[in-house]
Amino acid sequence: PEGWTVTNISEVFQNTKGVVKTGPFGSNLHASDYAEEGVPLILVKHVTDGFIALEELPLVRDDKAKDLTDYVLQEDDIVVTRVGRVGSTAIVPDFQAGWMFSGQTLRIRIPEGPLSSKWLACWFKTHHFNHAIESSAVGSTRASLNTKILETLKFVMPPVELQKYFEQVVSIDIKRINLNRRESLTLAKIRDTL
Repeated sequence: PEGWTVTNISEVFQNTKGVVKTGPFGSNLHASDYAEEGVPLILVKHVTDGFIALEELPLVRDDKAKDLTDYVLQEDDIVVTRVGRVGSTAIVPDFQAGWMFSGQTLRIRIPEGPLSSKWLACWFKTHHFNHAIESSAVGSTRASLNTKILETLKFVMPPVELQKYFEQVVSIDIKRINLNRRESLTLAKIRDTL
């Protein structure tokens, strides 16, 4: 329709660096950096059905997390699995801001501008995106994504006003679902304790 465009992240944010970022690799994060308490680290298995798991996440020591601030998530960042189950995505809600993404994932941080992260996150759930991922993933033995592939994957972008309206509608549902997920986890913990 008029005002809609087919584009990609590179075209929308031509002069912006770091919109898509790969998580820290082994040289930045060692087994000794994990602890009983600390900052949750998101692995491939924690990204499912558009959401990030709430339990059984490895924890990175607080002091190490402070050294790796480039890998700390903010609200409305999008996490995309890079290896294994390639192309699973989730948008970061407010209560998971401050968590870290691992080298198994990519992070998309949409700057202020003509594109809504919530719109893009929902596009990532379409069969168009899944097909594009299947055709673009690289690797002879194991499919994987990289920043270049994700930056150049095409998506449909409606006018800003429509995206804002979409964001308002979707935000209500996302908040309700996340509230239910947190309540279920709390009830499960109470049950286990009893």
